[in-house]
Amino acid sequence: MSNNEHEKKAPPDPLVVAVAEHDGNLGMGVRAIARRIISNDDAETTLLFIKYNARVGDEGFELLGQLEHLEVLDATDCALTNKGLEPLSELSRLRELILDITEVGDDGLAHLSKIESLTRLSLSATRVTDVGLQHLSNMHNLQSLNLSNTSVTHRGLQHLKNLYNLTHLDLEENNIRDDGVEHLSKLVNLESLTLNYNHISDEGAKWLKGYDFLKFLNIKGNFITDRMVAELIESMPQATINR
Repeated sequence: MSNNEHEKKAPPDPLVVAVAEHDGNLGMGVRAIARRIISNDDAETTLLFIKYNARVGDEGFELLGQLEHLEVLDATDCALTNKGLEPLSELSRLRELILDITEVGDDGLAHLSKIESLTRLSLSATRVTDVGLQHLSNMHNLQSLNLSNTSVTHRGLQHLKNLYNLTHLDLEENNIRDDGVEHLSKLVNLESLTLNYNHISDEGAKWLKGYDFLKFLNIKGNFITDRMVAELIESMPQATINR
């Protein structure tokens, strides 16, 4: 018996199956794999939260690329790879994209960089590294970016320093050290910054002082002393600092 015969055959894509079961009707197929969906007055899908157990993959995302009125997409825990992101690059109305717990990595971000309308991007628990962050460096419309539990380090933060419209940034559970934290000080419009469970000491934390609009600073699980926390509080009395 050949090795190929021993290999487990990949299950059919749930969205492809759903569309086929509805005689090729994409709208009805999308509804079958949705945990939440909103359409406009013309019955065109504008918001889609995919069911967590649906496991829509690259083949299904080829179909989702046809939803040209889509504004919000939550694809958490989908069987998605970099290849599946290419069709999304054509969605000119897409504002919010959540890709948490997928196989998306650095090459996939090259496709996302073409979506100028994006204001929110969540990539928690993906394969993104410092190399991929360079693709985000010109996405100036981003207001919210989640890179928690990825492979981002302090070296990659230089690619974020020009995202001047960011108000929410989550870098929890990465390998961020003092070198590079300086780049975060350029993000002057931040309202929420999460750096929990990294490797930041007072040397890096000094660059976190003086944000005018910051409401929440989360720095649990680092090496920041009480003295530095007191200095942070003094420099930003309007902010809640969680440590």
